[in-house]
Amino acid sequence: MTLLTPLGLLGLIGLIGWLIIYLIKPNFQQKFISSTYVWKLSLKYRKKKLPVNKLRNLFLIICQLLILTACAIILAKPVEVLKNHVEVREVIAIIDSSASMRASIDGETRFERAIDGVLELSEKVWKEEGYVSVIYADSKATFLAERASVEYSDKLSQELSVMLEGDDIACSYGSADIDAAMTLCEEVLFENPNAEIHLYTDKEYDYLPEGITLQNVAEQSEWNAAILNAYTELSDGYYAFYVEVACYGINKDVEVTVEVQNANADSSTDKGARKIFKSVVPCDGDKTKTLVFMNADLIEQSASLEDVMYEEISIDKSKDDRIYSYQTVFVSISEDDAFAIDNTFQIYGGQKETIKIQYASSNPNPFYGVVLNNLANAYKDLWDIQVTEVKKDDHESVKNSGFDMYFYEEAEVPEKLPTDGIVVLLDPQEGYLPSGVGFTISKVMESKRGETLVEGDPHPILSNMTVENIELTRYTEIVYSAGFETLMYCNSKPVVTVRDDGNTKMVVVGFSIHYSTFAITKEFPLFIYNLFGYFMPTTISDGRTDFEVNETITLNARGPQLAVKCESMMGSETTTYTEFPSTFTVATPGTYSFSQTTYSGSPVKELVYVHIPSKESNICEKADTVKAPERTQDDTEYYKDVIFYVAAAMVALLFIEWWLQSRETM
Repeated sequence: MTLLTPLGLLGLIGLIGWLIIYLIKPNFQQKFISSTYVWKLSLKYRKKKLPVNKLRNLFLIICQLLILTACAIILAKPVEVLKNHVEVREVIAIIDSSASMRASIDGETRFERAIDGVLELSEKVWKEEGYVSVIYADSKATFLAERASVEYSDKLSQELSVMLEGDDIACSYGSADIDAAMTLCEEVLFENPNAEIHLYTDKEYDYLPEGITLQNVAEQSEWNAAILNAYTELSDGYYAFYVEVACYGINKDVEVTVEVQNANADSSTDKGARKIFKSVVPCDGDKTKTLVFMNADLIEQSASLEDVMYEEISIDKSKDDRIYSYQTVFVSISEDDAFAIDNTFQIYGGQKETIKIQYASSNPNPFYGVVLNNLANAYKDLWDIQVTEVKKDDHESVKNSGFDMYFYEEAEVPEKLPTDGIVVLLDPQEGYLPSGVGFTISKVMESKRGETLVEGDPHPILSNMTVENIELTRYTEIVYSAGFETLMYCNSKPVVTVRDDGNTKMVVVGFSIHYSTFAITKEFPLFIYNLFGYFMPTTISDGRTDFEVNETITLNARGPQLAVKCESMMGSETTTYTEFPSTFTVATPGTYSFSQTTYSGSPVKELVYVHIPSKESNICEKADTVKAPERTQDDTEYYKDVIFYVAAAMVALLFIEWWLQSRETM
């Protein structure tokens, strides 16, 4: 405990006054006169009480001394010390780890200059016996050192030096959260609100809060020509190629090359053709320009927009250069700038995987054909879905191999079920079931008034469906073996079931849409779409083929496992996933391949391209401001007030003193 106002102890002078008053207090002389027996007897009792009176008087003196002392202590403001004020210099160094900090000149990156600056600052502070904190600002902010004294100097210097070793420095390829770093500073500022903050970055700010010193590590001679984004659009069956280009720091004409590999290949094994398109884009004022390679007839239909350049794909009029498929598009610019990471870009997804669906029925219903063709159109940007409808009584065309999904309705079922795809049995008939199907037909149930279906076990196939909207007038009562999960019931009997264990992928619909309201409800297309989405999920979330660094990808698979291989500047690395859905965060730019073998035994490989955030290409960026960390100078954070406890003790002493005084009259 300490005293904030030691002069308050002058109040103890009051003890001298109390002593003077006590000394000059008149003493009454007591004389005893023996006259009667009663008088002598009362004197006898009085002598017995004298020792008690002396003890009471002693307690009174002690209480009065303590009361006066408590008053003096209250005047001196007693407190409990929680932490001490820092009298020496203390600094917090924040290292911006944005991808733009990789920009370099004469072989030295901005990140390296930032590390050197932090080391130099640390040495100065430690010579003054101060404290140093270092924060590494990536997508998250972390302490490399927190309130480190000179004893920690060697270890911190080693950690910072290690960040510059090897083929690739420790600077990230994404964007840094500087505001999160400022929030982290508050942990140090709580201990010492006077700590200096030094921000090592490559950005200029219009305004910086008080107490923050900007250490700009950018060089004026640095400039960057960048491909910010590249993508394709399919129109009238042919691709147009879009490239967004900008040049920061100088005005320059940038030559863009678009190389299309495996163009117009009919399959993944077909080499196709290699086509190259080039154009020069004048870049000025740090503005983004869009270069578009498209068919000549489409250019005429396109609106004339500012900062958009159109180039014809068909350069040679004697041949057709139009492109309806591709495997990879490699976009590049050849510039000796300060930031080479964004000089290339790759586009994937121009050669779609083929998904084959067969629909065979002894009593064909047009509703199935319409919904399956609508399904193919809905997924046309992801897959080439080919629907084959077997004509009625064309038994030879009914296949049990070579397709990804099989819809067999009523009696049109092969003798042996397929093993290479998902099987959907629609209103199966007794006498037409192949062996090993996993269920038997009991009887056919009919109801003139119609029966409403009831939802069974929760399942993704039932997503957004209201099963109660479906009514039946006839259904087949089926006895299932183990392994089937009931999705819909009718009169407590399973009518729609699913089996998904190992390589067995089967759905059984125990009624015909001829005897139900299923086909005229929204639940019918939802059921087909959900069924397809459950058994044929997209490997990569949203089917995208390009991502920015630090984005999270949701992964799924059509097989037991999925191998993710990263081909980047950092080298090659493979990760295998066996539980789905899984998430995967991309940390470095480059090409990522997603390989799997489906349950039907088909190998599937998909590619995506990961690039740095486009804003990181602007190495001359000027930002508004950064978050101001809280600095609290309130002494209550350093001390805990104990006046209350002293005052409570004084009140207790006053009460005791009053009680002792009251005993005198008793």
